[in-house]
Amino acid sequence: MKHNVMRKPFSAEPASDGSRAAARLASLQRIALALSAVHTVDQVSEVIITEGLAALGANAVCVSLFAGEGAEPITPNDGEEALGGRDTDTHASRYIDDEDVRTDLPLIVEGHALGALTVSFPPGRILAEEDHAFLTTVAQLCAQALDRALLYDEGRREVDERRRTENSLRSSEERFRNIFDAAAMPMVLATVDGKHALVNEAACEFLGYHCEEITEMHVRDLAHPDDLPLLRAALARLLSGEIANVNVEHRFMRKDGGVVWGHDIISAARDEDGTPRYLIVTIADVSERKRLEEAKAKLAREAQAAAKQQRAFVRDVLASVTDGRLRLCFEAKELPETLAPQSTAVVLTRAAGLAELRQAAVEAAKALGVTDERQNGLMAATSEAGMNAIVHAGGGEGRVYANQDRIQVRVEDHGAGISMENLPKATLEKGYTTAGTLGQGMKMILQSVDRIYLLTGAAGTTVVIEQDRIAHPLSDFYV
Repeated sequence: MKHNVMRKPFSAEPASDGSRAAARLASLQRIALALSAVHTVDQVSEVIITEGLAALGANAVCVSLFAGEGAEPITPNDGEEALGGRDTDTHASRYIDDEDVRTDLPLIVEGHALGALTVSFPPGRILAEEDHAFLTTVAQLCAQALDRALLYDEGRREVDERRRTENSLRSSEERFRNIFDAAAMPMVLATVDGKHALVNEAACEFLGYHCEEITEMHVRDLAHPDDLPLLRAALARLLSGEIANVNVEHRFMRKDGGVVWGHDIISAARDEDGTPRYLIVTIADVSERKRLEEAKAKLAREAQAAAKQQRAFVRDVLASVTDGRLRLCFEAKELPETLAPQSTAVVLTRAAGLAELRQAAVEAAKALGVTDERQNGLMAATSEAGMNAIVHAGGGEGRVYANQDRIQVRVEDHGAGISMENLPKATLEKGYTTAGTLGQGMKMILQSVDRIYLLTGAAGTTVVIEQDRIAHPLSDFYV
């Protein structure tokens, strides 16, 4: 039982029998008129107490509403039974003496009990039939007014709650907008279909547009056309829920026709059911970094081109001054095609391998019918090539190949290679030796065989020595 309104007892002298009916009719008119002008439960109860029952000479009046959401259903003829099992006494008894004559009237609207109207009279008061009829009529007016007041109060609470929610949302939006506008970094709020809903001043300066212009534009109007596929793919993953946010770098088209680079951090604002509503984009201007990276890449390309040009020059010079005997290679595919193997691979160390490789080269030369003089030259060149790998790379591997016209000795190591600036001296000066170069013997090798292919670099050095079965004019082998 919820006691919505309670009032102190009051007393009134009963009217005379002759004027009682007219007074009650006037009271009902006043009550009906007063109830039509009030809205809340408290106001309705005040009207009932001050206007409704004074004519009865009642001691006290209490208007009570049942607790809970809405009225409780009863049958229209339940009468007093509508109050059965409910505590209508506890609160009302504070104002009603035990000797008083008490009447409880249910407040019923469309078959639902809203509460009770409790009226007490002085001891010994006998309520006539017309008194009960009057009280019942007042109770009906009270019930209808309370039902209307309950709806009014509920509506007012809903309006107040909505107003509080709207005020809270407005306050939150204002805080967001203040943070958004004050941000030093460009920020954009966009719809999921790519329209700009909100931009801050930093974004306008970054893109060179007025804010009103950007809000009339689509995302694709500002992104560089070549970067749109990348941007679409990233946004698709974000909107599908595959990833929580997007980090992507792409180009923007400024109003003045210039291009700027931005690093976008994009997140999605979603409804309670997870449906994305807006895209929140924070942009870091990385144009300067991109310019530095491009300048660095350009310098690297120019350095590579210069190095390539230098290598080509050195290669041509070495081929020229050695009458075509020395072939400088820059890639493995430039080495000569490997012939048929004539020996197993020989591991070259300071302790072993060199004599075995020399012997394999001599045997291949004899089998081919090479003259003794050319055999000796091949053996000396093989010895020097193997020694270079051992001395300057700590070791290597050698193997002999041949066909009916030619013998190849291939020596490989994994040392530091020959630097470009040392190539001319390492290959042309007799006895030249420095850590990191082939050093001693290269001049001797050039004088002992028909051709030398040299591939050298940071990954190591490969030397391919070729000796023909029959000597040919040097001009036949110019590169």
